[in-house]
Amino acid sequence: MPRFFENAPAISWSQWVYRRLIGTNLEPELITKRQCRFIPSPTGVAPKQANASCANEYASFLKEHFSTTYRLDIPPQIFKYFLGNQLKGVEIRDAQSKLVALIFSWYSGLLTLSSNKTVETGIITWHCVHPIWRKKGLPDCLLHAIEIYANRPVHFFRNDGWLKSPLPPLWTDTKIVRKRNKNRQYMNIHRISIQSCISDIEASWKQRNPNGFFLYDKSVKSLVEIWGNSSVRICIQPTFEITGGLRSCEVLCWTTQKNEYETSICIEAILDSLPYDIFEAPNEMPHMDSIWELGGQSSWSLYGLDPGKSVIRPIISMIIS
Repeated sequence: MPRFFENAPAISWSQWVYRRLIGTNLEPELITKRQCRFIPSPTGVAPKQANASCANEYASFLKEHFSTTYRLDIPPQIFKYFLGNQLKGVEIRDAQSKLVALIFSWYSGLLTLSSNKTVETGIITWHCVHPIWRKKGLPDCLLHAIEIYANRPVHFFRNDGWLKSPLPPLWTDTKIVRKRNKNRQYMNIHRISIQSCISDIEASWKQRNPNGFFLYDKSVKSLVEIWGNSSVRICIQPTFEITGGLRSCEVLCWTTQKNEYETSICIEAILDSLPYDIFEAPNEMPHMDSIWELGGQSSWSLYGLDPGKSVIRPIISMIIS
């Protein structure tokens, strides 16, 4: 099956979705549960909803099998605390009850369509299949199952290094990356409640992502952290990735009352005072240090809306975990 964007430019798909979500009376068709009928698992064991009692097993599975280039070290407490509410998941096991595949969806708020109809959305955070079970249809099975169990018809996917991604992007950002400067003097910063500054964070985020969606709901608990001082606040999200013993996090957006020069110095001092070693941030983030390097492209894509083409699911058969 050819990739969707090889038949039509990805930008046309993005514009199609954008026009229909914002400012028109045309509405995209949601893929219904009837259309995404449940797919039997190739293992012979039906998928089932992830359970918080298996938190340690999930954390160990992702740590061992998620990537060959880095370690995904997610605290089991994340699954124990969030599963069933903001975080929902699906597991697949083999006939011997051994875990072979996982997918998780993080609640990301309500999406208002052009008819003022609202639907719940999720972010696919972790999608992993055991190496010996890959390319056997399990990713398709997981995607169908998470729509049913999570009851979220629309999901967002994050793709790093979008060149041959099977998901056409809604928007694409250029990222910069740098390692922590451990020689910098520690700055006195504190963790700030996201509820106390969500409006400023949302406005700052939308200013830098005018064609994107704000993916964090102000009414629910989130993994997003706000750090800063009286004048600068930085919104970050841990990635739980460990590469060469170094932990990384993503800078989502920032708010400030300083001028750009002072902001640059302050932001870098805050980052170097955080308990992370590698930082990925938007390319336009104010920065002074020469140790920032071009990190490549990162895009967000949408899954669950029919883009008006003959292929209802342009991506379902091509995600191979």
